[in-house]
Amino acid sequence: MTLVERFKRHRVAVTLLGAALAGGAAGALVPPPRAGADTTDSAAWRLPPPSAAVPVTDAEFDLVRSASIFGAPAAAGKSGVKAPSWRLTAIITRPAPVALVAVDGSRQVLPLRAGDSLPDGGVVTAVAANGLVYSRQGCSFERRLYTASETPLGDACAASASAPAQAPPKTPRK
Repeated sequence: MTLVERFKRHRVAVTLLGAALAGGAAGALVPPPRAGADTTDSAAWRLPPPSAAVPVTDAEFDLVRSASIFGAPAAAGKSGVKAPSWRLTAIITRPAPVALVAVDGSRQVLPLRAGDSLPDGGVVTAVAANGLVYSRQGCSFERRLYTASETPLGDACAASASAPAQAPPKTPRK
């Protein structure tokens, strides 16, 4: 077996050996940096003196120590947004689009088409393949499959849906 055939047979080993030799040669030709030679400007920053530290009282330290990194827990029932009394469970598109709505608190499933009433008093406007559009109290909303939240359609409804239920509507400033 000739030397060329051995190289072809062991390409990976020959490549690694060649890379190691090239790295060793480059390391021998380039001198290492001098010890103590700093390329950055060491005068740019210095450790502040101990007298620059601001003393912290025990009360301030306890306040910081007791704080949660995730914020304060929300109080239950304070959001003002009424929980929906139904959820969209399925949509049948053929022969006519039908939304299957499960009523919370019971095992009842309602098949609803456009124009039918929802359990919370809304009216189904349209049934699509991935959700339904309905109107309630003059605002249009969209609810998609596999989500529990509703998306307001339109700017006026979005502002009223995000505000607490007991708060009066905001008037625009002029």
